[in-house]
Amino acid sequence: TNILHNYHVIVPDRPGFGWSYNNKDFSNIKEQSDILSELIFLPNNSEKVKLIWRSYAWALLPYISSKYPDKIDSMTIIAGTMDANNQTIRKISYPLHYTWLKYIIPNMLRVTNAEKLSSIHQLNTLSWVWENITIPVALIHWKKDRIVKIENTYYAKKMLINSPKVIIKI
Repeated sequence: TNILHNYHVIVPDRPGFGWSYNNKDFSNIKEQSDILSELIFLPNNSEKVKLIWRSYAWALLPYISSKYPDKIDSMTIIAGTMDANNQTIRKISYPLHYTWLKYIIPNMLRVTNAEKLSSIHQLNTLSWVWENITIPVALIHWKKDRIVKIENTYYAKKMLINSPKVIIKI
């Protein structure tokens, strides 16, 4: 079967990452989630959606899934950055954010770096939403991932206490 005939596929950049909203720093996960929700939950679509998230996009998922549980069938998280205590932030990130160096790097990298540095605080502010995730979840992670620590996936499994089904593939 052809995926384009059976599914409506949307592959956006997380607001502020990549080339989306190129001049704006979206460090607020709730604001990012609201923007993407408008795209994901189109008014003329009555079917539940299957969400697939990767890496830093995961941070939006708890908020979206707790706000729209009746519109989501399931979600798959691939190497998600979910545990505030297990984030990988490179040493270069700090001088690129807090010194004059931020003015000589491309805007896309500056915005992405700012959001990455704020992710620990943002993840801590969203810890309350885990108990509101009541849909099946699949967690996929490569054991040797050097960017997103595997502890993030174990953390998610521990936190998904109200999900009817949690599958882990490592």
